[in-house]
Amino acid sequence: ENKELRTKLERDLEQRNQALEKLRCENQELRRMVTLSSQDSGKREAAEQQQQSGATVEKAPGRGELEAKEKKVKILEHQRRELLEVNKQWDQHFRAMKQKYEQKITDLHQELAEARRALTELESEREQKQRDFDRKLLLAKSRIETEEVSPSGSEQRRRGWPWRCLQEQLAPVTRQREYQEKEIQRLNKALEEALNVQASPPPIFASTMEPAGKVPQQELLTQNELLKQQVKIFEEDFQRERSDRERMNEEKEELKQQLEKLQKQLVLSNNQLRASKDDCQREKEEKEKLKRLLKQHKQASGERLPPEPLPGPLGPACPMYQYQYSPPVAHPMYHGFDEWQQIRYPPAMPGEHTPGQNFHFPPPEYPWRPPCAMARSQN
Repeated sequence: ENKELRTKLERDLEQRNQALEKLRCENQELRRMVTLSSQDSGKREAAEQQQQSGATVEKAPGRGELEAKEKKVKILEHQRRELLEVNKQWDQHFRAMKQKYEQKITDLHQELAEARRALTELESEREQKQRDFDRKLLLAKSRIETEEVSPSGSEQRRRGWPWRCLQEQLAPVTRQREYQEKEIQRLNKALEEALNVQASPPPIFASTMEPAGKVPQQELLTQNELLKQQVKIFEEDFQRERSDRERMNEEKEELKQQLEKLQKQLVLSNNQLRASKDDCQREKEEKEKLKRLLKQHKQASGERLPPEPLPGPLGPACPMYQYQYSPPVAHPMYHGFDEWQQIRYPPAMPGEHTPGQNFHFPPPEYPWRPPCAMARSQN
């Protein structure tokens, strides 16, 4: 349409240019005629002065012809101006239409390129999804086979139950696919047999067959029918495989959600176990702290505490006191009884001196006796 419109506009423009050239030529001729007529009129005036009698008769038709030619020139000038204006308008319209259709063509080219690009992207995305799905199926199948071959304990069985579920879901699909392949092979074999039978009919029934012109048509009809049935079977198989694939995708998403939920529960249980361990450790530390405080309090009050057992081997115990009265003797230091240096006999009275001072008294000159029970009760 654009080309036709362009040719039409060019043809009209050429016609108008030709008309304009023609009018220009006529205008030039008219001007030349006007100049000639003016010269003739000058000559006539000179002749009229000589011939006054014939001038009055000839002057009237000469002036009328000149006025008619001037009117014709004015009309032609007006037509020329109109043609120039129309030509300009047609030129502007042609340029506007040309620009409009060129912009439209460029827009259509861009839309076509974008559509092709989107189509290629969609095809590549679909192929990538199909490859990913097939790879995941093969990976799941290989993992299931490796888990079946390798010895699986309780932990492996607990971890491998989603793959077993996938295997159970994949088994009917594989069986269905094998059945479809067998059915396709059977139909192909039947089609080949039918074509062979129609191509080479037995000579016994050659006389009873239809004319030669109808045999190819019947053969084409049978082939067309067989191909239609085969296409229908393929379409049913494709739809079935597609529904199975969608169902397996949904089940895979459900299994993923269950796995994520179990992982969240495992993380939560690990956090709870860690928190309980921290609480237990804190309680142990508090208990040890309380024990130390109690021991310090008892040491400050002057009571003797039983020694705490140490993991290492202990030295020999302190020998028993055999004599009834004897002066104090410096006892040897044994491993595990380092804190006994803080114990004094007799025990210090409360308020006697500030804690932390260590007074060493010399041995008395009189025989030392052990403190009585009364002093201990008062102390």
